[in-house]
Amino acid sequence: MTEITQKPLWDFWSNCWDTGNTPWHRPDIHPLLTEHVDKVLGNRRDAQVFIPLCGKANEIKW
Repeated sequence: MTEITQKPLWDFWSNCWDTGNTPWHRPDIHPLLTEHVDKVLGNRRDAQVFIPLCGKANEIKW
């Protein structure tokens, strides 16, 4: 990409972070995860779950 096309994108993301406009950061655990955790994991305590990171993943602590 050229510098001309990168600048607006950089400005967009910088503005999002500077103003706290980060809707990709959920303050809680995704409701679909809490709703369906038993269907996915059952009673398996040794199960591993892949959580692709995008934003603050509160699910990791959960």
